[in-house]
Amino acid sequence: RNDYFFQGRPGAAPATESMPAPTDSGPVKQATRMRNTISHEPMQKFGHVAFLAFGSNVGDRVQSINKALKMLDSETTQLLSTSFLYESPASYVTDQPPFVNGACKICTSLDPESLLKKVKEIEVEVGRQQRFRWGPREVDLDIIFYDSVVQLQNRV
Repeated sequence: RNDYFFQGRPGAAPATESMPAPTDSGPVKQATRMRNTISHEPMQKFGHVAFLAFGSNVGDRVQSINKALKMLDSETTQLLSTSFLYESPASYVTDQPPFVNGACKICTSLDPESLLKKVKEIEVEVGRQQRFRWGPREVDLDIIFYDSVVQLQNRV
């Protein structure tokens, strides 16, 4: 699903495609134009929906994020959509490079704890090194929403 990785605007059609100009302003043509401008998600393979936040401020930030997103798209998780990328200054410990941040929607067959384990493994595989809290990161993946589950544990 290369259309959801960051080569320009995420989820957008390739720059070589253009939407045909409407020939009239009738309701069918308007609906066709609207349908052509909406980015559609693929059919969900798994029953649980989760949203992840991601960021990077070390090395090739966009490449690290793309690598992590590609690794998320697997036999147990499916990448459904991604946000735009945003650059922002570091918070808390501010004497470090700015972050590139975004979010993605996935579906998964994993429970919350297994999904957490998977994203931590992806961070390591992309090259994340353990430093100090709020320090620089090659990639950071955080589960921000999982179905309607509210976890009271510190781990997830």
